[in-house]
Amino acid sequence: SSGQQRLVRVTANVPEGTPPGVYTSAVFVQERPPARQPRKGEQLVYFRFRYVVTIYVIVQPVSGKGEIADFLLTRDARGLRLVCQLRNSGTRHLRPYISWFVRSGTDEVLAEKNVETTVLLPAATTNETLLISNPLLPGDYEIEAQVDFHDGQPLQTIKSKVAFLPLTASQYKGDIV
Repeated sequence: SSGQQRLVRVTANVPEGTPPGVYTSAVFVQERPPARQPRKGEQLVYFRFRYVVTIYVIVQPVSGKGEIADFLLTRDARGLRLVCQLRNSGTRHLRPYISWFVRSGTDEVLAEKNVETTVLLPAATTNETLLISNPLLPGDYEIEAQVDFHDGQPLQTIKSKVAFLPLTASQYKGDIV
């Protein structure tokens, strides 16, 4: 009944031979409509609320194996962005942390940011994007990303040298790299 509490026990039985990994399930709790039928000429409207509790079932051994798959500087009419493609070939999710840098040559840091990325699910690839708000003048730059996948492995670093040229009017219509 409304306002009362009940303890609910949930048991997950993992079938034999299930590969290691993190699996999700959920328990939905939804109220029941009243048992009474509408009276003659009466219309009833029910609002039902559903609550969900997510359950993670971890079949051991699990491991996260993060890697930087690609790194590039893109620009279009909307602006300048660093894109870091991250891959997880492991069996558990990761929460990568990226430190981004844009340098003039290899010395002066023109832009930098530290961000916790979205969750990187097992066997997934994602593109993390950093918008660079400061305009860059035409010239040679070095871009760098340092990624801590929190997977027990050393910090991964990727660097690239890029030549930044001004956009022409016709290039504002689509992405260019």
